[in-house]
Amino acid sequence: MQVRRAGLSAPDAVFGLRWTGQMTAVRIKALAPHLPAGLSEIYCHPALGREALLRKLMPSYAQEAEFAALVDPEVRRALEAVAEIVKR
Repeated sequence: MQVRRAGLSAPDAVFGLRWTGQMTAVRIKALAPHLPAGLSEIYCHPALGREALLRKLMPSYAQEAEFAALVDPEVRRALEAVAEIVKR
């Protein structure tokens, strides 16, 4: 992969493209136990609010819900549990 040859990091897998704009805490917690070993990216577009431009460009996206998911303590615990399993 060109990115790695250039000395940059890149994820081994990307999750969330199918649910773009809808990566809620429920989805991430359900996904967590199925993440493979390696570096995974959870694809989302978090935001604290929806300005007019965001509403126009991404009308079906739930940016606030995605932000809430990323700071949810239960999501963090679910991802940390997966990281512990992978370390073993």
